[in-house]
Amino acid sequence: MRLCIIPDIHNRVDLTKSLIDKEHNNVDKFVMLGDYFDHFFDTPDDVKRTANFLKEILNDKFELLIGNHDLHYIMDHDAFKASTWTQEKFDAVNEVISESDWEKFKWSYLDNRWLFSHSGIQMEGFSEEKLDNILNSHIEEVIENDLSKSSWFSPHGTFWQKYLSDTPYADDEHGPLNQVVGHTVLPKWNMKQFIGYRVYFIDTCSQNYAIVDTDLNEITINSTGYVHYYHPGEIRWINTINQTKFV
Repeated sequence: MRLCIIPDIHNRVDLTKSLIDKEHNNVDKFVMLGDYFDHFFDTPDDVKRTANFLKEILNDKFELLIGNHDLHYIMDHDAFKASTWTQEKFDAVNEVISESDWEKFKWSYLDNRWLFSHSGIQMEGFSEEKLDNILNSHIEEVIENDLSKSSWFSPHGTFWQKYLSDTPYADDEHGPLNQVVGHTVLPKWNMKQFIGYRVYFIDTCSQNYAIVDTDLNEITINSTGYVHYYHPGEIRWINTINQTKFV
């Protein structure tokens, strides 16, 4: 399977559409790593346009994964709301995307020896069904007990963790899995090599995307041609978290 992996677009719809047009005939499937919505100073009209775009690509050619900036539009609960959430944006998104549409979004996608998710998965004995059960039970626990966001999105949380430690990412049959993740904002893409597997971090604010051939076990990181001017908030994340983990 030849896959095109597109990380966190944060309302950059035109750029994403041009990338899809470019690669559409070259790949079997697109895997979107989540965080479709929200950016600094965006509006309900911005997220509504993104929602319409997602509605258009809800088909078998696309695997749409869930990020933390999507989860708070799926579930109207304080525990899941990032600082960019507003009621107006929530209403705008859900005016377009129905409950049955949201059910087509996934926590993760696994093909051969490659695992894709928003911010990475740290667990042994991985299977997609097992992950679904764990995440759903965690969400129910948050809603039932009104836990804080930090309790739910732990350092090993699939939506919020900013880097992955040396923990095996294993399935029950084959052992450690290669991973491709977004979420962790970087000035340039990075790779961490572990014993038997690799983790690729490709969220450079839409400056990069990946082509993964899961049959040949190969990955290529490509430039989109877009140049991103980092917001002070993004620079703060890079300086305080990312650089200390990738030196």
